[in-house]
Amino acid sequence: MSARLTQVQVTDFRSIRGTVTVPLDAPVVLVHGPNGSGKTSLLSAIELGLTGAVGSLKRFDDAYTDNLVHYDAVKASISVNASHDEIPNTPAEVRVRAGEIEGTPLLSRMQSRFFTERSLLSQATLSRLLEIYEASDARKTASPLTRFVNDLLGLDQLDSLVEGLHPTGDKRRLVKSLPLYGEAIDELAEHDKYVTRLADAITEARTALGSKAAELTEALGPFGVQSINDLDDDRSQLGDSNAERRASVEKAALRRDIEAALSVWRRIEQQPGREQRAAAEAFVQDRQETLAAWENDERLALEVALSGAAALYADLPPARSVGWVEAHREAVEELSDEFAKADGRLTRDEMARKELIDFREALNKAKAREGRLDESLGTLATSSGEMAQALSQLAPLVDSEICPVCRRDFSEVGTTSLRTHLATHISSLSQTASRLRSVAEERQTVRMQITQHQRNLSRLEETVLDGGDLAALRHRRANLGEALRRLQDTADAARRGDALSKETDQASQRLAILRRDEEALRGLRASVLGFAQQLSLQEPSESEALGTVLERYLVALDQVLAAALRRDQERRRVEAALEAYASAHARLSELERDHRDASAKHKSFKDAIKATNGVRGEIRKLSDRAVEARTAVVREVFNESLNRVWNNLFIRLAPEEPFLPVFELPDKGRGPVEAKLTTRYRGKDQGGNPKAMLSAGNLNTAALTLFLSLHLSVKPLLPWLVIDDPVQSMDEIHIAQFAALLRTLARQQGRQVVIAVHERPLFEYLALELSPASPGDKLITVELSKDAEGRTICDPKPITWNADAVYRAEAV
Repeated sequence: MSARLTQVQVTDFRSIRGTVTVPLDAPVVLVHGPNGSGKTSLLSAIELGLTGAVGSLKRFDDAYTDNLVHYDAVKASISVNASHDEIPNTPAEVRVRAGEIEGTPLLSRMQSRFFTERSLLSQATLSRLLEIYEASDARKTASPLTRFVNDLLGLDQLDSLVEGLHPTGDKRRLVKSLPLYGEAIDELAEHDKYVTRLADAITEARTALGSKAAELTEALGPFGVQSINDLDDDRSQLGDSNAERRASVEKAALRRDIEAALSVWRRIEQQPGREQRAAAEAFVQDRQETLAAWENDERLALEVALSGAAALYADLPPARSVGWVEAHREAVEELSDEFAKADGRLTRDEMARKELIDFREALNKAKAREGRLDESLGTLATSSGEMAQALSQLAPLVDSEICPVCRRDFSEVGTTSLRTHLATHISSLSQTASRLRSVAEERQTVRMQITQHQRNLSRLEETVLDGGDLAALRHRRANLGEALRRLQDTADAARRGDALSKETDQASQRLAILRRDEEALRGLRASVLGFAQQLSLQEPSESEALGTVLERYLVALDQVLAAALRRDQERRRVEAALEAYASAHARLSELERDHRDASAKHKSFKDAIKATNGVRGEIRKLSDRAVEARTAVVREVFNESLNRVWNNLFIRLAPEEPFLPVFELPDKGRGPVEAKLTTRYRGKDQGGNPKAMLSAGNLNTAALTLFLSLHLSVKPLLPWLVIDDPVQSMDEIHIAQFAALLRTLARQQGRQVVIAVHERPLFEYLALELSPASPGDKLITVELSKDAEGRTICDPKPITWNADAVYRAEAV
């Protein structure tokens, strides 16, 4: 089964406008067209449909997909068919919209790489082919030429082995590829530091333990303990701390009692004696008698006045809670306010009644005026302004003494002419109408006054009180006035009552204080005797002042409390020192235990790293053997066959060039094979890079033949050659040799060749040279052009073997 591209259909792609369908099912497809007709766009469409990308464009612009759709369209589509055992029979449908490529290309990833590197030669790539094949990026990835050499010699697996073992030769590389090894190395270093830190910490902990032991020994001195070893387990040498604390608490409570007694004494000492107490008792009795006389003489009248006020205003406070004066004041204020309200309401009612009488009188007058105006309107209504208007329209018809209405001679009635009589009567009727309007307007004004008077009467009638409410309000005002008078009469009694009550209360309180102090003095003497017994001190004499005794007791008690405090502080110091010593001892034990554990773990890590380094040594030996094997393969397998193919192709197209481009595989020992390009002087002396040694035309020929030799050197995954205008800068001899080479590739090597050319004579020459020469052979010529509206026109012509034409040519 032939492995060929069979057809491509392109719609609105790059410079191609509209849809063109190009048949490709022939050994040679020759495409021609002027500049801008779409030759390169057609080959780019084939590449996109096969691989899903346009490598020649992507190499120069990562955003090339934004410009794949024709500028007059919104999307492009490509359909590619191929006949191949390893390619699906269904066509590949690829679409481009808004800079995004959609659809699945026809070729697999490996096939796409082969097609891009060894089957497709674009016009832009041809001029830079040597540079592209030699190029490798900064990440040291292999160049396309190096990848080809590795494929040719089968070194990929061996290089992969060497590359895979390469990181083991250096710790830094191994750490990158094997993070666990790096983590182990780092952890071993951390363990080294950790063990060292633990050793330093143990030394510091031992020093700290000695310091804490010295502090503890010093703290035990006041308790008669010479060293730590002399301290009993129960610490009985330190005394009973709980009992001593309870005793201190009792002494502190006793001191507060003594201070309280001293404070009582100082207060009693400033109070008057027994004579003052008798005088106070007499004064209290006098105030009580005076207060009783007030209650008999004036209190009843005051209570009656306040009760009367409470009956008229229920929210008054009782005198027993606020006092007579305050209760009297609030009663006067509230009743005065109520009296003012009642009096004001009565005053407003009286004024409203007077206004009501006035409005009623005005209403009656207005209604009388309205009656008179109605009579005037009745009198004037007999005369009408309409009659005056009718007679005025009749006046122009009177031109003699004959009445135009009744045809009577007016001269028979009197001496006045009919025209004069009619004018006088019209004037009289006009004055009557004017008077009628004036009376009607006045009557309307009177009606508005009547309405306003009625509205005011309604308002006033709602305002005035009825008979019952008016009588009740007048009765309440009279009661309020009477209550206020009684309150005014009892104002002095309220003030005297409060004053007498206050004086009596103060005198009673003073007498109570004197009596309490006398009792407190007797209790204070008993307390002083109790203090002497609790402190085991001598009892005071009768002549000694109690204040002096209590102050002496406070001094003695302060000395006892100070000694207890010192004892407690010394015990706390010992306890703190014991705790610090125990903590330091525990810290040292913990550090020593951690040091033992860390040392054991450190040893295990060292052993593991040592074992790993042994494995690394074996791996390095394996890597060295792999490098030696690769070198042997290169020396044994890579002979001059590839260079011979390239030389033969190059000499065939450029027979006069003395410098021949060749491959060079320098032997670097270790590392992957990196192919380079150079030249030789007719295969003998070494030359420079082809770009420095060859002319522009021959450099183009070297690139073309390199592409063909790389394609022919291995079994092709895809037997296709797609070339865009490769004969630039070629002379006639080069072109003739190139045409012969294309015939060889198509007919002997079984390659399908799709080639695009620009020059018309060249297209016709190649069409003649590549015409079918045997039965079954075929050539397709495709001519691209543009119509008047810019749409792409495709004119494919299949050319098959025609024996008659051959015979005619031979006969000629």
